Amino acid sequence: MMRNADVWPAMAESFEAATGTLARRLLAALDAAEKAGGDWRGQQAAGLLVVPAKGPPWQRLSDVRVDDHPRPLEELRRLLDLEDGYRAAFASEQRAAAASAAGLSEQDVRWAEILDAAHADDVAAARALLAPLLAEEPRWADYARSIAARGLLPHAEELLT
Repeated sequence: MMRNADVWPAMAESFEAATGTLARRLLAALDAAEKAGGDWRGQQAAGLLVVPAKGPPWQRLSDVRVDDHPRPLEELRRLLDLEDGYRAAFASEQRAAAASAAGLSEQDVRWAEILDAAHADDVAAARALLAPLLAEEPRWADYARSIAARGLLPHAEELLT
């Protein structure tokens, strides 16, 4: 039901070039398919279901679906953003609970979040997490530089500018 023979190659090329989670790469492929001509019947629905390679088949890494919508890929992207946000919030809550149980301070948790974001190349998130610490105590910049010098904090200079 593809409009033309360009759709499948466009999907494959986009999927291979995309980065991020499998759900994000699949969404990039769907976007490319639409740009190449899409389904000759038009747009109405879209969905993404990603399960782990190993583990129980009912476990979901990503599960979003849009039915009867004039712009289903746009809506699918919005829902995937929400899903990612909920996942991040849940992970943050789990880290905070584990830190509390382990007797870690709030600053320890904050630095763990900064390191997680920096290692994930999410400079904006790491900078946003670091900013309140620097506002409270500017000497945290020296600490950031010292752990960066040991290869433990990527993007340190970007975080501090």
